Amino acid sequence: MCNNANNIFVSDIQSLGIDIFKVNCELVNNLPIMRIDKHLVKDTDLIWISDIEYLTAIRLRSITDKPIVAHLHSYALVCPWWALSYAIREVRISNCRDNFSRFLLCKIGRNRIRASVEMYNYGLREMIGTIIKEPADFYRYRHFYYDKIIQAINSIDGFIAVSNAVRELHILHEPLFKDKPINVIYNPVVIPNKYIKYSLSMNPQQKNILYASGFQAAKGIHVLLSAFNYVLESEPDAKLVITRGLGDPGLIKLMNKLNVNRNNVVLLGHLNRYELFKTYAESSVVTVPSIWPEPLSNVAVESNLLGVPVVASKIGGLSEVVIDGETGYLIKPGDPEELAEALIKALSINWDRRKIHVLTSNRFDPAKSVKHILRFFSSFL
Repeated sequence: MCNNANNIFVSDIQSLGIDIFKVNCELVNNLPIMRIDKHLVKDTDLIWISDIEYLTAIRLRSITDKPIVAHLHSYALVCPWWALSYAIREVRISNCRDNFSRFLLCKIGRNRIRASVEMYNYGLREMIGTIIKEPADFYRYRHFYYDKIIQAINSIDGFIAVSNAVRELHILHEPLFKDKPINVIYNPVVIPNKYIKYSLSMNPQQKNILYASGFQAAKGIHVLLSAFNYVLESEPDAKLVITRGLGDPGLIKLMNKLNVNRNNVVLLGHLNRYELFKTYAESSVVTVPSIWPEPLSNVAVESNLLGVPVVASKIGGLSEVVIDGETGYLIKPGDPEELAEALIKALSINWDRRKIHVLTSNRFDPAKSVKHILRFFSSFL
């Protein structure tokens, strides 16, 4: 892994008894290239690119003929902004690498929505700056795509997509993926049994809505805050709990802009995994109102595994997590009124948490996921 890898992640890997070799890395268009030498791969049977180090495959293919398998957790290989969301308004179904006007309008649209939500300035001067700057960015990205991205895809023997949505969108945007083995294997999500038992025993009396996806426009925080105003008209005692929101000035400004009743909002700081599990369990409903095609939402999976209902946007991998009407509700992305209606309905139901847990664990079984990954690896040996 890279020399600057997160120390907590390194410790977690080492605790599993796995040897770690750190190498120098460089970023090219925000994608890391690992400087791997022959001696590190000479005794391997297969090389697994588990994150976004796709460009490393070009180097690897020049020094070994061992099979290379890569994980697709994002849209980094088919979108300059990794989001595959046209102006953060809709799923992008046609590529922009050969169409400058789409590239430009997508960038301007993204900046405008992000500025309005994340509370920074993007006015006429900034827009003119984008228009002046984007031709160079467009041709730079286009050259990067056809020079490096295509070479990386050709260097990789097979891919694991974390959802059907990720698989289908990659094939839609790059014909090369049609000729590559791409297996859909859900991420192996592991939650200690004590948290599952704790959650299944809960029957929250207070009507708490939990949002744990971060302060980003693409995550739909603005849609949720607007919807919460509608929720309070029917459920005046409802509380909106937001993790990673404590002390965030942008979030406070956005709440003030949308006239959200601060007395009904609880802002928490950063929670570790176990604190987050407990917070899920103590919530009446968790919401994931994303307006971009989430590859696969850990928040949604973890909540449903704990038996907590989820109200989520019907977009990307979220549609594969939430079973509409059984483990929560799926709503139209970006629609505050529809989100509010679903939240109000979810708060009014006495959900069977055990049923939600069973329905979710049957589809998101970590042991099965690991078995499928190993089987896919074996197909190249």
